[in-house]
Amino acid sequence: QVYAPAHFPLRVPRAFVAKMAVGDAHDPLLKQVLPDRQEQIAVTGYITDPLAENDQNPIKGLLHKYQSRILLTVTGACAIHCRYCFRQHFDYNANMPTSTEHLAIASYIKEHPEVNEVILSGGDPLSVSNRRLFAWLDTLEAIPQLTTIRLHTRLPLVIPERLDDALLDRFSQSRCNIVLVVHCNHANEIDTNTAQYLQRARVAGIVLLNQAVLLKGINDSVETQTALSQRLFAAGVLP
Repeated sequence: QVYAPAHFPLRVPRAFVAKMAVGDAHDPLLKQVLPDRQEQIAVTGYITDPLAENDQNPIKGLLHKYQSRILLTVTGACAIHCRYCFRQHFDYNANMPTSTEHLAIASYIKEHPEVNEVILSGGDPLSVSNRRLFAWLDTLEAIPQLTTIRLHTRLPLVIPERLDDALLDRFSQSRCNIVLVVHCNHANEIDTNTAQYLQRARVAGIVLLNQAVLLKGINDSVETQTALSQRLFAAGVLP
């Protein structure tokens, strides 16, 4: 039964819906975003903070779980609500860094010289404006110890036009290695238009990787995983 909880309602761009097979209740893209009452069933041994991120949150907007890298929750917004999202219970209101807190985050990084990589996440970091995103890049690039800036994003798959010229130009000019980790779970998510935008990013010198979630009834077979890897590689993304 369809049921959309208030804290995590149905959200999916029309471009992603257009890739679904009409009338197919088992479409692998539909099943990723269609709410189900089973989500509300409490299961013994499962928790709402599976990565223990609430215990690794030393300052507002910053997660530091691994020695050489930190993660910034630059926004709580996403263009699409994937029903399996492990951050749907994350307290973004208490962890949303503002522009005035860029200095505090930069100071924290400088106080931890072992950190050489920053991950921009959320939410989806590409759901913010270029102006806000570029401000983060300016802040991070000014810290000499940082070598890599990684962005985890679903936008290139659900709204590929987000990879606009201004964004790609700014990425290509960065002194840091820019790594774009897209989130694609099924080959059907990559149509011709999406592939073209991903290829443009690759030509701009951006490292493109994929992060996939193993999902029952969606991509849990050798055939679907093979098709996904082949479609990604053809689009310039390393599975």
